[in-house]
Amino acid sequence: MRKIVAGMFTTLDGVVEAPEKWNPPYYNQEMTEEVQAQMAASDTHLYGRRSYELFRSVLRARRPATSRTRR
Repeated sequence: MRKIVAGMFTTLDGVVEAPEKWNPPYYNQEMTEEVQAQMAASDTHLYGRRSYELFRSVLRARRPATSRTRR
């Protein structure tokens, strides 16, 4: 059985809403490396509609040609 791992930007007081408003001052190279490592370690990603629409162009550019046919 596979694991579900949630990679979320959460404040210490539990806020997950609108990370684009509070996250940028804290997002540095170290954070980028951690997020990329977590994404690279997974074989499947699940996004909500809004997140998918934001990341769609980036995700399509990075997928190997063979995975583009799987839906």
